[in-house]
Amino acid sequence: IRPYKEDDPTEPIGVYGLTKRDGETAIFERSDAAYIIRTAWLYGQYGNNFVATMLRLMAERETVRVVNDQRGSPTWAFDLANTAADLILRSDRGELPYGIYHYTNGGDITWYEFAQEIYAQGKKTGLLTRDCAVEPCTSG
Repeated sequence: IRPYKEDDPTEPIGVYGLTKRDGETAIFERSDAAYIIRTAWLYGQYGNNFVATMLRLMAERETVRVVNDQRGSPTWAFDLANTAADLILRSDRGELPYGIYHYTNGGDITWYEFAQEIYAQGKKTGLLTRDCAVEPCTSG
């Protein structure tokens, strides 16, 4: 499996994906002079996200079960913000055509693998002071 390309056909399978696609379509129906940055698995220091949720659950529970059959590229919000700022600067200089761009951090892992790393880093940094088993499960 390869990462999606910007010109791949969109085939949403749920309401979330449909609303994202419909939003993109609406933007380009109004103007071709637009940028869209698609990202995935966004996490950061603030707000609700997978990392924050896992750290909370791992601090509260003896075991967390996390799906091991979905792969993605976790993306740090700080990196996405820097990329968006760079896109704006390049746009102002006329260096970047309007359109859709993909940005994620590198690599791909499952949610379970991501949770394992969150647990390891939480223990290492002292954010997690108690033990918690991280167990794989399927999304089905």
